[in-house]
Amino acid sequence: MQTLPIMGVRLGIYVAFAVGIGIYLLVFAGLAWLFGQWGWIVMLIAIVGLGGIWIWVRRYLLYMVQAAHVAVMTELIVHKELPKGVSQYQYGKDIITNNVKDISILFAVDALVAGILKAFTRSVANIVDFLPLPGIEKAATAVMKIIDRSLTYVDEAIFSYWLTKRDKQTLWASAKDGVILYAQCWKELLKAAVGIWVVGAISFFALLVLFLIPGLVVGYFFESMKFPVAIFVIASAYVIHVAIYEPLGLAAMIVTFREETQDMEPDPVWDERLSGVSSKFSELKDRAAESMTQWTSRDAPKDKPAEPVAPQKAVLNG
Repeated sequence: MQTLPIMGVRLGIYVAFAVGIGIYLLVFAGLAWLFGQWGWIVMLIAIVGLGGIWIWVRRYLLYMVQAAHVAVMTELIVHKELPKGVSQYQYGKDIITNNVKDISILFAVDALVAGILKAFTRSVANIVDFLPLPGIEKAATAVMKIIDRSLTYVDEAIFSYWLTKRDKQTLWASAKDGVILYAQCWKELLKAAVGIWVVGAISFFALLVLFLIPGLVVGYFFESMKFPVAIFVIASAYVIHVAIYEPLGLAAMIVTFREETQDMEPDPVWDERLSGVSSKFSELKDRAAESMTQWTSRDAPKDKPAEPVAPQKAVLNG
């Protein structure tokens, strides 16, 4: 609740995007009507284009806003307040840009950590622990998909962990340690992650029903608008969901990760186990070691140049 200002920024971006989707679909629906029987091709192009636009917005603009939000949450959790006279968004943005030279590094770390978490969790999670029912084998695939998706907020919790260590470690090194800490107490963290995902799924369904009611009314009176209205209903429910619910899920996972891993140190035993489970973890270790070597070399004091030796005067005999 303390991060309502930056939540407002997120919500504004998502609402603007939802409105943009509506205008975009209306324009293409008009074009589809003009093309008559070939209108479905126009709408297909519209949907493909919409997917590309969403990927770009999500990857570059919204990812930065989310990273800034995590930075603000972390600062409030650790220090209880932010510096005076600076907006939450500006503070979070400055923390990210001043500590990560290339924003693409964030994507690379996130993708690598997500792959490791999925591989590890699939290797240790017993489906029967989650669904102790007859014929559980048939449901195993669906359950693992839910578990995989629930790990999204764990990635961000590890990112938050680095923010508390950024004066001592690189992002790569903290990501490696964060994955090890997750492995050390994976049961409690996974239970929390799945619980957060289930609540999120319910909230999305409720929003979908809420938007569907006016959508059905529009579709009833304007039959030609049924398809674009359906897309608009789903997109609107989704963007409002991620704008409002996602920060709650992030906060819950960050706090849970901090509580479960408090006073813990990465265990070398789990380091070795993770190396055996996922080749990506070995890659993460290599990048962590390389980044720490570069970081240490950068911060190490440079050798002082040798002082010039005063010229010696010639000694004349006789």
